[in-house]
Amino acid sequence: DIGLEKYHNFLLENGTIASNCFNKAHCVSYSILTYITAYLKANYPVEFFCSLMTVRSKTLQPKTWAQKAPEYIQEARKLGIEINPPSVNSSDLDFTIKDGEVYFGLNAIRDVGKTAARCIVSARGRKKFGDVFDFLDRVNLQKVTTKTFQSLIHAGAFDKLGYDRED
Repeated sequence: DIGLEKYHNFLLENGTIASNCFNKAHCVSYSILTYITAYLKANYPVEFFCSLMTVRSKTLQPKTWAQKAPEYIQEARKLGIEINPPSVNSSDLDFTIKDGEVYFGLNAIRDVGKTAARCIVSARGRKKFGDVFDFLDRVNLQKVTTKTFQSLIHAGAFDKLGYDRED
């Protein structure tokens, strides 16, 4: 029972006693949620992982998200789903799907907030960044701070521009 002093029973109209209804209803609700989640993961895995990672990156604390993200990526890869690393030229604000692959959202990178992510996506527009100097020329440096820039580098957001990060 849930800590009540007396029994948690209800007398129904037909004279039947329903006991521990809270526990049973709670259990049924979770089982339905589990069934729906499993169905989505099995039948729409790309969309499932895109949604999962978007929601979890927003709701978890940064340290917890940093621990969970690699687990989600590894599980997705086991199912044959490619989770692309963040890129200033390909990523949007949140996780997105392009050509059946999930692209890491800029907003999910630690120390890159919504404002900076929106600024990057807006500055990119329809023309991709050519190099880091092009990036720095086109973004608002009051919104994309040095700390944000360093976080983008550590996350690998400039790797596809031909730069190698040192470990």
